[in-house]
Amino acid sequence: MAMIHALPYEEYSAFISSILMLNGLTKNNVLEAFHTEEVQCSAAEEEATATAAAIAAAAAHIIVCYLCKGDHKIMECPHLLTAQSCINKEDSLSQRSVENAEVETWEQKLM
Repeated sequence: MAMIHALPYEEYSAFISSILMLNGLTKNNVLEAFHTEEVQCSAAEEEATATAAAIAAAAAHIIVCYLCKGDHKIMECPHLLTAQSCINKEDSLSQRSVENAEVETWEQKLM
């Protein structure tokens, strides 16, 4: 009983409750419960570690800049400003060509 009460309550509250609900609190039953808890906790920790490693590996492969194919996000790309300025120039050129086309259309309608 002293071993059970010595456990940190926050971490082992479910385990303590399950032991106290056992029909027979014999030494063997308590030792078996401790052993089972240890095996389950270590398996859960290993699984959590493996899952975290798999997620980290997957995330590392997902991040690829579509401008330069580097291993960073687009907002961190050293070529972003250059690409934005090229896009702005193209937009202004295409806007001028649209305006010129509209003027030509109106001139043709007036003739």
